[in-house]
Amino acid sequence: DWIPIHDESEVEPKDGLDIVTTIDINLQDVAENALLRLLQANEANMGCVIVMEVQTGHIKAIANLKQNQKTGIYEESYNYSIAELIEPGSTFKLPNIMVAIEDGNVKLSDVVVTGKGYEVIHGMTVRDVHQIDDGIVTVREVFEHSSNVGMAKIINRCFENRPSVYIDRLYSMSLNQPLGIEIAGEGKPFIKHPTDKRLWWRTSLTALSFGYELQVTPLQILTFYNAVANNGVMMKPIFVKEIREGSIVKQRFDTVVINPQIASPSTIATAKILLEGVVKNGTAKSIFKDSPYRAAGKTGTAKLVEDGQYTKKYNASFVGYFPADNPKYSCIVVINRPNKGAIYGGVVAAPVFKEIADKVYATSISLNYEPLPDTNKVVYPVFAYPAMSEEITTIYTDLKIPAIGKMHQAEWAITEQKPFAIVVDTIAEPYGSMPNVLGMKPREAVFMIEEMGLRASLSGKGMVVAQSLPKGSVVTPGELVNLKLAMNFEPINEDTTRHTVPGGSN
Repeated sequence: DWIPIHDESEVEPKDGLDIVTTIDINLQDVAENALLRLLQANEANMGCVIVMEVQTGHIKAIANLKQNQKTGIYEESYNYSIAELIEPGSTFKLPNIMVAIEDGNVKLSDVVVTGKGYEVIHGMTVRDVHQIDDGIVTVREVFEHSSNVGMAKIINRCFENRPSVYIDRLYSMSLNQPLGIEIAGEGKPFIKHPTDKRLWWRTSLTALSFGYELQVTPLQILTFYNAVANNGVMMKPIFVKEIREGSIVKQRFDTVVINPQIASPSTIATAKILLEGVVKNGTAKSIFKDSPYRAAGKTGTAKLVEDGQYTKKYNASFVGYFPADNPKYSCIVVINRPNKGAIYGGVVAAPVFKEIADKVYATSISLNYEPLPDTNKVVYPVFAYPAMSEEITTIYTDLKIPAIGKMHQAEWAITEQKPFAIVVDTIAEPYGSMPNVLGMKPREAVFMIEEMGLRASLSGKGMVVAQSLPKGSVVTPGELVNLKLAMNFEPINEDTTRHTVPGGSN
């Protein structure tokens, strides 16, 4: 008998579709390893890190690690980033202060009395980590140093008699709505409204002011901060760019705007100033003090609830963006239950953020190079130190650079950049007076001094940064002038002199 090789019931196998994700594998590797090292060092329960591209919402890295209680090994067993609803603590102070600023009743220079960092407000005890200065601080300092007392006073002062306005403004920033991402299991944010008398208490406004009595996921908090970095435009987080069948694109996922403007441009600009202040002056200062780029962000430390009671266990977090002056990436780090002593977001979570940002900065040409100069603005070269008038005149004449001033009225001169030309000013002291030689090359300084019949002694290498006889002092022929030289200097004009500056919570 003949056996048919093919019949109508036979179905040929078909290759599946390919998913092209937004993940950057190098950044993903850095994020996972940085998170793992920090979890191990702090003996934490679990943690997550997410990196988002500011203008597109593309998720460039996402890592979730939870400790297996039996083996002690950290595993990717739970999507903490998108599923876990947490009380964010101090990272929620950003939307809170933005609501108050947007309302028009708060300026950064306003004064707030935080006292000794302890106060009872409407029956609720509010504490700061420590007293801030003398207890009389500005709104800006309240935010930078993450004062719970200060934030509670600001929000109560603005909204105590109209809490619905406060909550409605938070809602207008899309903080009460899920992001609608394509991954299943996203936690639904919860921010209660004063009209719900079952849940709204006398202390609710105070608790909300520093990030309690509400719940959001890490990804939802990051999306809000990313919107601030993106000048107020809130982007939907995207994990998949394309679905392909071989080389054919079957579906492309474009960027999606969730909220075109979460706040006014002026409020967004103020928020950026506050976030940079946290890194420069506040609770994250120690982590970023030697950074070659500017970052912006907010620390957070929130107590955890067990059996309806707040415990001495914490979530430590840091969320922000970089570079601060031209944001490319936003990032959030949340560490659950660190057990090695340190609990604050600036100490526990911020180092992971910085390690990731350092890696991006070190490998990204676009972040390392300065922007191209404005071709509409002419910039003329100036001498970094005093020089002979004849040399200055020759150089600017040969290069056809416009120069004006007293070029031939004395032997020595200094130059200054002006929009239309180089301005040349002479260095001339009355006869018998010590000239200013700071910032000069040693050869020129010695020449000038010896021309006056004085003697020069040099120590060090580089430019002149100090002279033993001050400018204008009376000198006598043969007098010794000691000159100190250094390689690191920055000439600064001060009247007609030249001097140098050595290089050098929550």
